[in-house]
Amino acid sequence: MLDTKAIKTISNLLTAVKTDAATHADERVLHATYRCNDLAILLRDKLKIHPGEAKRRTR
Repeated sequence: MLDTKAIKTISNLLTAVKTDAATHADERVLHATYRCNDLAILLRDKLKIHPGEAKRRTR
């Protein structure tokens, strides 16, 4: 069973990966490929992410 510290570490790593993926998508202007006005809209529509979470990932 994982302890609290291990769970927090995994959570932090997951957040870092999500942010890195959003950064790479933004650098490649991936949202334009899908005819979205910005990356937050792409994340929200294609990945079904809550609008607030999508906005936070694109900062």
